[in-house]
Amino acid sequence: MNLSLYNGKHNPIYANRSKDKKRKKEAFNIKHSFYSTAQWKRLRQLTLRDNPLCVRCEARGYTKEATVVDHVLVFSDVSDPLATDTDNLRSLCHKCHAMVTYDEETMRGEWLDRYSKGESIESIAQDKYKKTLDVVDDDGYYV
Repeated sequence: MNLSLYNGKHNPIYANRSKDKKRKKEAFNIKHSFYSTAQWKRLRQLTLRDNPLCVRCEARGYTKEATVVDHVLVFSDVSDPLATDTDNLRSLCHKCHAMVTYDEETMRGEWLDRYSKGESIESIAQDKYKKTLDVVDDDGYYV
């Protein structure tokens, strides 16, 4: 394909990239607005009260205060029941949350597929956190 024909015009090769960016930005804005609601703040507070320690650190034998409430399965919009399902929430420290979300992008589709086929959130969560536990050393760094 001769790209010189598109000099100064919209390049079709990059058309999908801008659509993807726009879609991701819209999804981010929807989720961000959910995280500032009173409902989420109350749910977050209750989750941290009931589970004050990082579940990932506990699995590795450490005791560390949880500061972040993580969704095991990512919700699509605010009306999605996964957004407020307490079985879908885990207490994590900031460092563990960063490590868990680092690898999430590639596995997200598989997890949602397993959930739609009837697998429990607890089972998926065990696999999710086991995978991330296997790739870090005792200090919490990737090996």
